Amino acid sequence: MLVNVTPYFDGLRLIAERAGFRCSIGGTGVLQVISGTPVATLNGVFCSSPAPDPDQIGRFAAELPGTGLPWTIQLRGEPSAEVAAIASEHGLTGRHTAPYMTCGRDAFVARGSRPYAPVIRAITSARLRTYVETLTAGFEAPPDVFARMLTPQLLDAPGMTAYLAERDGIPVAAAFGVLHARHIGVFNVGTPPIFRGRGYARLIVEQVMRDGFAAGAESAYLQASKAGFPLYESMGFTTAETWTYLVAPAPQ
Repeated sequence: MLVNVTPYFDGLRLIAERAGFRCSIGGTGVLQVISGTPVATLNGVFCSSPAPDPDQIGRFAAELPGTGLPWTIQLRGEPSAEVAAIASEHGLTGRHTAPYMTCGRDAFVARGSRPYAPVIRAITSARLRTYVETLTAGFEAPPDVFARMLTPQLLDAPGMTAYLAERDGIPVAAAFGVLHARHIGVFNVGTPPIFRGRGYARLIVEQVMRDGFAAGAESAYLQASKAGFPLYESMGFTTAETWTYLVAPAPQ
């Protein structure tokens, strides 16, 4: 079955460009992103074609070691022998997979409000510090990762919306929506560990999707973590494809 992954890659490119990342597009569905952050999945070669050109991947890959940043090669499905060889040449001998999931407007399953629900708002860069702190806690990330990625220009750009959920004035979850070409992309859903298990992630994702559908989106998309997969399935998302990330192996 032919899967339309254009919305995801368009959303990724828009985020990269509006956040000020280095972003280069190859002529064969290959995108190079250099975010400047020390996170492999935010730097590398991202392939929107199911059969990407190994030569283009190799050209982009050759530029990445000089950045001094961790990076990845992301593929739809399994790598070809040529791409696996390129990855191995650069020490990318580890791998992990992630499902690419989609949900049409009519398939969306929302539970809605509940007692003691947090207040969920779309925010601007005026609350950037609180937003960054919430995502940093939610992803248990190094302090500077989201500070480098989430700029005032990104939060205030058209089609880009940051969401913050607060309970009694305390931030309990965060997410990011990208609205473009009748699609709503859901990115960076994070709940600090102390607030997990209370349904806050679901409520904030529901808000991102409701706002996107109200603004004219016909479908939503996201990449799911292992922990988030059951939640997104319960909301109406289905797995369109499983993608592979070729990365440097974790230190022993």
